[in-house]
Amino acid sequence: MRTPARKVRVMFNTFLVMAAMVLMIHAANYCMKEEEMTDDQFYDELQTNLFKNQQHRVVEIECPDLKDNSTCLYIVDRIGYSGDGSWFVARFLTPVPSLTKGFLSVSLLSKPVFKSMSTVDTAVWPVDIGTMDALTPNSFELIATGGLISFLATHFKNLNLTGIDINPQSEYLAKKWFGYKDRENSKILIGDGAEYIKEMARRGVNSDAVLIDACYNIEPKDGIYCPVEALRTPEFLDSLSRVIGSKGYEKVWENFSQHFVECHLTRNDIGNAFLMCSNYKLDRSKVDIPKTREFLKQLRIQGFMDETAAGASLSSIDSTMGDKTTLTIHGVTDTLKEEDKKFSDALKIAGEVFAEVEAIFNDENYASRTGWFKDESNDDGDIVYAKDTRHGRMVTITTELPMPADFVIKETWEGMETLPEWNQNINFAGIIASPTPQFDIVTYGNNDVLVVSGREFVSARIWRKVDDGYILASRSVTVPSFKSKHKGKVRAHLHLAGARFRPNPANPETTLTDVVMLADLKGFLPKMIVNQVIGRVMLMDTVTNRRHFQDLKAKRDEKNA
Repeated sequence: MRTPARKVRVMFNTFLVMAAMVLMIHAANYCMKEEEMTDDQFYDELQTNLFKNQQHRVVEIECPDLKDNSTCLYIVDRIGYSGDGSWFVARFLTPVPSLTKGFLSVSLLSKPVFKSMSTVDTAVWPVDIGTMDALTPNSFELIATGGLISFLATHFKNLNLTGIDINPQSEYLAKKWFGYKDRENSKILIGDGAEYIKEMARRGVNSDAVLIDACYNIEPKDGIYCPVEALRTPEFLDSLSRVIGSKGYEKVWENFSQHFVECHLTRNDIGNAFLMCSNYKLDRSKVDIPKTREFLKQLRIQGFMDETAAGASLSSIDSTMGDKTTLTIHGVTDTLKEEDKKFSDALKIAGEVFAEVEAIFNDENYASRTGWFKDESNDDGDIVYAKDTRHGRMVTITTELPMPADFVIKETWEGMETLPEWNQNINFAGIIASPTPQFDIVTYGNNDVLVVSGREFVSARIWRKVDDGYILASRSVTVPSFKSKHKGKVRAHLHLAGARFRPNPANPETTLTDVVMLADLKGFLPKMIVNQVIGRVMLMDTVTNRRHFQDLKAKRDEKNA
């Protein structure tokens, strides 16, 4: 027999079930009434009406001190593109909406399953945390939290994480905008990270790793953004050394070696350590160059190999094999003098990249940008297009320069060393060697862009007159005799760079200019950061270069007046 109280509970539970069913029916009816969009339709709606045809949008401004605007941080959603051409939206925490001063946190957002007008607002999209295989248990201290602790706590289930941040706003921002949730393996403490590490050292507490992510939001007097001064003192560094303990990457190597046939721990010149393991003995044999050369002769394919990329690496070992001292392109021959024959490899590389660049410009899909996607743009109407290749992201842009093509190629070629005088993006530039009038080897370096420090390049350049215009191409080369004067700068690799200058049919006194670039910035940068920087650099250089030629035109007109 049911008691009155039990009857009430049964009735209440029945009511809840019925209410839930009603809500589900209403929700289903709502979705059925609203038309679902295709992915392309959804993207067009988002790009046109939500992002207003811009690459990013400010979702919210968070100011802990309403009287001090310098404390404000921006929540910015930005559209990005994957290697297969699909699109995504990432969320940034940044002191500047344009991201020109970097960002403090970034997370990928989950696109809604049901794509419609009511789900297009990225502000309410959840953060895409995802899952990864858990690693062996470790202790991990984070000095400054941002959104990073959320990522680590979710991806690496067995990490014991402690985040320490001096800014009380950090936990609030991480929870509201970057998907952070309190978990058994993570906690956020509000306090002074430097003092926390010192206290750990005093108590003899160890941690497997300490990740320091504490930077100034505005430029400090000494120009060092990261880490903050309190984390660079001898007292703190001594405490940090004691907290790290003995279980570093060498201990990891010992553990892994018990389960694999062979493991090797290597370190590079910028402090990274890499553990490589395999279930077979690694082959450390070296190529016997004389025997290989004799083998190629017997097969009568040595000449063929000299003409291929595979043979190029072999022939470059010995300059007497397949030595190329002349190069003919479009009826013009570059001939190296005796003292310049050491640059024969660079000349060959210049010829190869010229052919590749010319092929890109002549491809019928290039003019229509078929296979390319919009990457960056500005209010002047400049658009950077991009496509992903096996070497990374290739970017291109087209602009009009207010001077004749003959003048543009001359200024571009001969004005190399003056670049830092008018281009604020260039830190230094110089000519290493100029063996022929249309072939040289140069070095240059750019200034910091976003969160990427400036890079150094060493590349061969070559140009030719093609039809009524010109093509200039460039690629990184190795020059053993060249010693860089800019120690500390990472040497990037330029897979290819090219420019095509053509008289504008509508106005021959101006030049239609196409530029294409594909570069590896090196330094183990995340792919997402590299892709963002490459397009931004091209856009900035385009604006700066056009302004330079506008200034030159103004000076010419003033002189002729």
